Amino acid sequence: MSRPETRPERSFDGLNVARSAEQDLAAAVRHFREIGADHPDHVHHLFAELYLVTTQRWLADLSKDPDNAFSYRVIRRFMDFYLEQVPGRLHAPLHEIEPHWRPYHWLARQQTIRSPITAHLILISAGVKAHIQGDLGRSIRSIEAEMGLLPDESGRRPYAGQDRLLSLQTDVLFLDAALAYVSRQHDDQRGWRRLVLKLYRMGLILLKPIWIPVLQKWRRAGYAKAGRSNEPDRANPRPSGA
Repeated sequence: MSRPETRPERSFDGLNVARSAEQDLAAAVRHFREIGADHPDHVHHLFAELYLVTTQRWLADLSKDPDNAFSYRVIRRFMDFYLEQVPGRLHAPLHEIEPHWRPYHWLARQQTIRSPITAHLILISAGVKAHIQGDLGRSIRSIEAEMGLLPDESGRRPYAGQDRLLSLQTDVLFLDAALAYVSRQHDDQRGWRRLVLKLYRMGLILLKPIWIPVLQKWRRAGYAKAGRSNEPDRANPRPSGA
């Protein structure tokens, strides 16, 4: 007989936990923007803004279902890894940065906001891969451990809501957010940069059947790797519920 579904404890306000992540990310975006175009760290606002749009889309989608304490906690933990590995490592030597974030930091240090738009798109893509493949699985596994929701020996997760963060729906939401972000950037640009963004947006739409499996591969590979780790909450940058 299959065991009954476990539901996570709800002794905390999970939505406020997730909203705090959105607020911290919005603050990072403002900081990277306000330091000005001549500052070498200004270029980091590009990925941060995409991340903010994505987070806002996720929170809007999750608001349709009140039973999302697990997802809200993961959103917060996921953000904490970003804050530690990007704003927290802006001037650190590359060898002190976690390996999955090194390509992003290396690219960012070669660029300014005046670099070719194609270089910016490569930088953003590097950030997306690093965060999804390197941090999401660890975030999910660490919250599973904290909430007593680790998978059983067969790999079955005790709470159905856990599957949502690894589902196709997650990647569809991300691509929708990416399209909205690219459209916003397109409207702010002129000339060649505007044309490149228009073509890039068309590529996202036309190549959606390719992008979805790629994003799924990154998401599930990161989760599997975190599951093989003896310390799923390694480098947890904030205490639970912070």
